[in-house]
Amino acid sequence: MTKSETTKLVMSALAAYPNTNISESKILQVCSVWHKAFGKDNSYQDCDTALINVLCTSRFFPTIMDMKEAITELQNPDIKLDAHTALGLVNDAVSKFGWPREVEALESLPSEVAELVRSFGWVNICESVPAHFVAKWNNAWNNRVKSIKHNVATGNITGLQLENVNRLKAMIGGE
Repeated sequence: MTKSETTKLVMSALAAYPNTNISESKILQVCSVWHKAFGKDNSYQDCDTALINVLCTSRFFPTIMDMKEAITELQNPDIKLDAHTALGLVNDAVSKFGWPREVEALESLPSEVAELVRSFGWVNICESVPAHFVAKWNNAWNNRVKSIKHNVATGNITGLQLENVNRLKAMIGGE
């Protein structure tokens, strides 16, 4: 993306927040920082679409992190982890293995799902009241997804975590 395209994005964001009182020199600084932070590495199309997504969900002028997360989500649509699907895999494992065969059950699950199951405890899951557990599972899974997306957007991941992210992409993408 060019510097003039970055300026166009900043001006669009300012137009969406007409009460933002910012001097011309500050606008130039914002344009420069946005270009350095994400403009050089991404297309104008992706950044413009990400900006629209952020503008539709935020009450405040977009931060660099807002934009990076929106761009990452746009460029990685296969990181849309679905709590319902993951829980379905857990329910299938409970039905197939029951509580006495925890090791086999965990081995049958994708590693990312098994990790969350371990945090709840296999026996606890087997003995849970379904509706109560579903709410807990969905909350935990959605927090995990948010954390993964944040770490990918910030580049704050280790090699092992990157390998797990790639496995998640393959698992959810059906590959």
